[in-house]
Amino acid sequence: ILSKYEEERKPIATQNAALSVRNYRRTLRIAKACYLDAQHPQLLMSMLDAPPMNLLPMVTRREMFRRLVDVAMMPLGSLVSPQNSGGGSFHADHVERNVWSILEGGGSLPLVFPRYELGFSYDSDDASESHATNDESGDTAGYFPRLGVGHRMPHVPVEFLVPPANRDGEGWAVVEATNLCLAATISEAADASPGCTKLTSLTDISSRLRRASSCISPIFTLLAFGPALTSSVALVGEAANCVAKMWNVPLMLLNVLPARPDVEEHAKEAGFAPYGRESKGFDVLYAVDEQQSLLKLLCDEHLLTGSNTGEKREDLVNALIMVRPDGHIANISLIDDGRGGAGAMTDQIRRSVERGLRNSLGDVVLD
Repeated sequence: ILSKYEEERKPIATQNAALSVRNYRRTLRIAKACYLDAQHPQLLMSMLDAPPMNLLPMVTRREMFRRLVDVAMMPLGSLVSPQNSGGGSFHADHVERNVWSILEGGGSLPLVFPRYELGFSYDSDDASESHATNDESGDTAGYFPRLGVGHRMPHVPVEFLVPPANRDGEGWAVVEATNLCLAATISEAADASPGCTKLTSLTDISSRLRRASSCISPIFTLLAFGPALTSSVALVGEAANCVAKMWNVPLMLLNVLPARPDVEEHAKEAGFAPYGRESKGFDVLYAVDEQQSLLKLLCDEHLLTGSNTGEKREDLVNALIMVRPDGHIANISLIDDGRGGAGAMTDQIRRSVERGLRNSLGDVVLD
């Protein structure tokens, strides 16, 4: 990530600097409405530093500067409250009308800038387009979440699930993200109330999983969504783990489900006992998105709709989403639904993970 720091951050820094300049000019509008000019002090200093004024002693020039500033500020004396001055004045009323005109027209300094604070993207195409259309009218535009490469992972409320310890378990237990220490907490999580609700946002999923797993290094999170990936989650984990080891980066797999799964059915489809920690040496975490927020974002971003055969959208969409340690999306890949065999799906998964790592790290393999 550090190797691509300048490439990613420079366009954002340029946008923010331009915004700061515009905000500075906004603050000057109020001053000008009061007939004050920010250039006057600089002009006054230039005059005092030029001949013949610069021949005067510094103490004299300082006193002259102070008195001239006092004279320039005298018109503000008319702005004191009427109860203190015995009545208003034409000048004060005129200045007040000027200020109110700016405030009512939206020309004052805004307090929030959602587009810049939340909506910025590290994707070079998006950043250049945003910079090219970076006009003042859009500074206070709202934040519209996008499931796009380089963008901040949108808010998707999910519940983390821990499978029962065996097929005779009563069901999947809901567990807080801070308790996702997998094998160490499966028995404890199984005691959780089946009806409890512990929603967690996917916005900062990588940092949450890092804290939960007590990992000393920043981690990448691979979100697997869709029936084909859920039924082949062991294959997904094995292929992703292989690439992560080659790049020497910590990677966690999170299988996002549209509903709480049936224990027996899930075990049959996935081809392994649902213990949470798989025998292949990698971790599989589970979360349920019952509001289908992730599906809606995927469909909106990639213009996905149901087929003419009446199939539901959730049965057609299979996607891998890699989230960087800083919460931004490294890659999104739509995966074929399995036609072509396990080998073809494995190749797709590996290419998806490697593309995400290259987008984040360049061609640098961590030591």
